[in-house]
Amino acid sequence: MINVLIALAIAIACFALGVSVTGGEFIAGFIPALLAFGISYVMLARRTGKKFQALMEKVGASLQKQRLREAVNLLESARALGRWQFLIGPQIDAQLGTLAYLQRDWPKAKKHLSKAWKRDWHAVGMLAAIDYRDGDVTAAVRRMKDAKGAGKKESVYWALSIYFLASSKRYDEALTICAQALKQLPDNTALKNLKQAVANRKKLKMKPFGQTWYQFFPEHIPQKARMQRPPGRQRSARPR
Repeated sequence: MINVLIALAIAIACFALGVSVTGGEFIAGFIPALLAFGISYVMLARRTGKKFQALMEKVGASLQKQRLREAVNLLESARALGRWQFLIGPQIDAQLGTLAYLQRDWPKAKKHLSKAWKRDWHAVGMLAAIDYRDGDVTAAVRRMKDAKGAGKKESVYWALSIYFLASSKRYDEALTICAQALKQLPDNTALKNLKQAVANRKKLKMKPFGQTWYQFFPEHIPQKARMQRPPGRQRSARPR
């Protein structure tokens, strides 16, 4: 937000200067103001973005060393950058929510993930998985549907809704989601096998969806792998 205000102030100054120099010609002030706003905003956003990226690299290093508290403190310290640039705040909450989620602190995870960017389908998926654990499958599937635009090309996005429904014995609805998924990803073997399992009312095998699946259901991680797994992951940081 501060970056926008600074860029706007620069634009207003350029507008006033242009009008003054030309003796009151509006267009002579408007064009320089527009250019000044765009250029200054991009430069300011890039500067803030570099600071945020550098901090996220430190967060990633802390997580690699399994220093969870240190990573959380670093993320909290980045909130000051959120006052300067849009979407940094939601990214911070998405990160904090992910860390809490992987620690299975569902209430804390929900608090942060609810503040994440609505087009972050990973955050939405975690919220939906919390709904599922709370017994509200309808709410879980509705959340995933709302995030379709961002996640429709990811197999795990579809697998979540299918899992929610099939595990609740809502097989016909699960098959409908399977059909939608295969329309988007017709060559995906994991989704094809999932559809077959749902059609035959068999237990779903989620292992083919790999490590991404375990981000949403960390309790499914095999015990041996769980002992070796760091407490979180570094999400991409691309403030806009």
